[in-house]
Amino acid sequence: MKRIDIIAVVWPGFMLACVLEVATFAFVDPADLSWGSEAPGLSRQGIQTITFFVFWLLGIATGGLALLFASSGPKWESRGSPPLPPRSKEAASEKAGA
Repeated sequence: MKRIDIIAVVWPGFMLACVLEVATFAFVDPADLSWGSEAPGLSRQGIQTITFFVFWLLGIATGGLALLFASSGPKWESRGSPPLPPRSKEAASEKAGA
């Protein structure tokens, strides 16, 4: 994988994590979260940090999959139309003789 591909996946994942972090904790107070019946033994900043990295990993995973699917697709010369099949020798000789 080229360096530009890594940057093209990691940077949008980071930006997505930033937006999701702000959107999530604008409505949810980390101190009010609980795991089952127990409160997590982390501070608000700890919960926000873990959540940020989870969001970032999800963003990297989705960007990586998009890059993988885009790079493993058919390589067409012009976008939107598949390449023409190769001509048979008979069709080429008929066209030349006409």
